[in-house]
This record gives sequence, structure tokens and C-alpha cells, in this order.
Amino acid sequence: MSIKEDLSTDTADEKLPTITIGIVSHGEDLINEALPEFDTNVRIFSRAGQALCLGGISDGSFKFVEDLYTSRERSANKNTKSSFQMLRDVANHYNSPENNRAILEMCDRELITNPHTIKSIKHTKKTINCKKYNQIYTPFYDHKYVFTDYNGNFSDNFHITVLETINYTPSNNVINYAIMPNLALNQFFINRSHLNSRKLLQKNFRKKLIIEFLMKFNLDPDLESELSPYDKETLKSLKKKYQPNSPDLIEKIHDLLLTSKLYKYSEILFEIIPFVDNVKIIKEFQNPTSPVHRFVKPEDNIKITERANELLRISQIEDTAERLRFLDKQREFLNTVGLEREKELIPTINLSQIIAFLKSEGFKVINIIDFSCRYFEHELTEEKIQQLNEGQQMGMEEIKTHIGGRKKRKTRRKKRLTKRRAKRRKTVKF
Repeated sequence: MSIKEDLSTDTADEKLPTITIGIVSHGEDLINEALPEFDTNVRIFSRAGQALCLGGISDGSFKFVEDLYTSRERSANKNTKSSFQMLRDVANHYNSPENNRAILEMCDRELITNPHTIKSIKHTKKTINCKKYNQIYTPFYDHKYVFTDYNGNFSDNFHITVLETINYTPSNNVINYAIMPNLALNQFFINRSHLNSRKLLQKNFRKKLIIEFLMKFNLDPDLESELSPYDKETLKSLKKKYQPNSPDLIEKIHDLLLTSKLYKYSEILFEIIPFVDNVKIIKEFQNPTSPVHRFVKPEDNIKITERANELLRISQIEDTAERLRFLDKQREFLNTVGLEREKELIPTINLSQIIAFLKSEGFKVINIIDFSCRYFEHELTEEKIQQLNEGQQMGMEEIKTHIGGRKKRKTRRKKRLTKRRAKRRKTVKF
């Protein structure tokens, strides 16, 4: 990969707000829709590499990226490598014979299941053989990300994950980038520009997720006397709708009473920890000094705290097999992502929208690790494909590899007062 390092710019010594995100989705190159500007501070590592190529995602194939950015070394000091060097580490890992072999096998399967993509399959194989798969480049036309497939390896895997930020101070409290949120989920409303609307919708969505998680503790419902006025009206309508003491009525009342109490708990948790997630809920109840214990009923507090202590006792397990079984049990309990939550994903979003949103949040350097395909629907000639890839190559050469992480230091050189004697050159005969 030929990347030209431009050291002539004055921005070399600036510490710019930088974000790195990872995207897993279906994708399509929009070759006839140019981006508003060609910004060399926007860098994409594309698993697909070039226009028309297929990307590849398998179960756990994004794990290397997550482990790389959450490693102890990276968390301890982000100045050892620039964000561009981190992209290069990702590219070097995936550009291996073993990883490319998995893509070739995928292409062979696609020939059987999706014969209409035969041109993309042939081009992907050609690109891998020419060692131009897995590329880092600056985009000059748009790209569409699609999150509407709930089958196979894409089920529960769609995301726009924030991997890290550098030199960034948030200008609002809508998104906490430090907790690595999934920007593809509607709670962040990445394609909405109105701040207050996005904040309110995110808050309501987050409360629903907290209620869903609290239901796993099998708490008893509240008494009718403790219902809110709104819930009391709902209860009246239920009693009119169903026969007295019928199983359906009892079940509906039970759900209403429980949800009413859990909604109160959800509000309390959200106020104490605005960006609470399931792990934080567990740790909050395990902490004996947490204020959450004062706001939850004693019997519920005991039940949740006991389960929290149980779920976090992994340090006491010495047997390896038992530890693995326990981790699976813990993961199952903490995980709430399913089809219902996937329905909250943004159906589609364009690269231009993502860039505009992140720039509006104050980021100057944007790195994207992209696992989507670069398929396009219309028939293209080999000449047009070559033009697109040559344009991408030019974009690769314009990338400022020193921007987006480590600060460069200028060194002074003292001017010599005497002339250096010219050395006599030796000639070598061949």
C-alpha cells in the first residue's frame, strides 16, 4: 500500500479531536454521488478494498478490532501510536492469506446462492489475487450502509461502534462517546440534527432498555394504591375490557403493576447514571455505598443485589471449565440485544451523513473501519471500474498519515559555519 506522508502542512503539530468507528452492515457504493468535499482527514479502512468488491463478515470476525482498541496497552497510552497507525495495524491483520482465504470461500458460496452477483465475485477474487483487497483511502463519492438484514451472521451484528476518541471534549451530553455506543441504534438518532429532539428520544429509548433488563430479576409488582394517575386510568380501561377475574385480566394487571414500578426504577437509574448499561446496573447494586439502594424497595434491593453479587463472583472460580460456563451464563443474563432491539436500528444511512454528524459533534479527524460490501447495482465497464480505483489510489496518496493522534516535535538544526568538504564518489562497475 503506497501512502505518501505529507510533512509540509502546518497542522502536523496540532492535537486534533479524533474519532475511530467500526461499521458492520451491508453496503453499496454510490459512485454517481460525490461527497460535499474531499477531506484528507477522513480515512477509511475498507475490508472490501475497491469498488465493486464484496466485503466479508463472519461470526466474531470483528473481534480483532474490538480487542485491539480495548487492549491494555492502547487504553494506557494512546500516544504510542497515531490513529492512522492503528488503521494500518487493522489492515495488516486482515490482509493475510488466512483471512483472504475466508473471503474466497465466501465468494464460492455466493456463486451458488446469489448468481446475480457473479461480476462482483469475479472482481473480488481478482482484487485479492492482485493484493489490492483491504485498503485505506480517503473517499470522494458516497456510500450507503444498510441495516435491514436479520439473517445469518448479520443478526445481532449490525453496528456503527465508536472504538475510541482522542483529544475530544464533548460539547453536549447527548452521546457519551467514552462508552463505545452503537450509533446505528435509533437512541442516538445519527440522522437527526435537532439536539433537543435527539436527546429526548435517546432518553426514552434508554429507559425502555433499562425496564427490559430489570424484568429479568423477576421482581414482584406494586400495589394498585401506588400506581400513577395515568396507570390507574389504564387499569380502569382493562377492567372494562376483560371479564372479572379472568386469566387475561389478571395477567394484564400484573404486567401493568410491574411495568409501573420498573418505570420508576428506570427513571431513578437514568438520573443517577445517564448512560447506564446492564453492566453498570449490576455494579451499582453491588456497590454498598451507591445511592440507588435508597430509592429501591428493600425487598427488591435485596433480590437485585444478591443476583449482582452472584454475577460478579468470577474471581472466586478457579476451575477453567466452570469459569467458562459461568461466563456464558453471565453473558446471557447481561445481553438484551435481540430482534426487538434490532428493529430500532436505522434502516439505511449514507457515509456523507455519518461524516456530517461526526463533524457537527466537533471531530476533525474521522477514521472508519468498514466491513461492508462496495457492491453497486448498475452495470459498469472495466474502464469505469479502473477510473474509480485510480481515483481511490490518488486519495490514498493524499492521506495525512501523521494527523490524528501523536504530536510530532520539531527539532532544530544548527547551521554550520564552515563548508563541508565534498566526498570523492567511487564508481562501481558491473
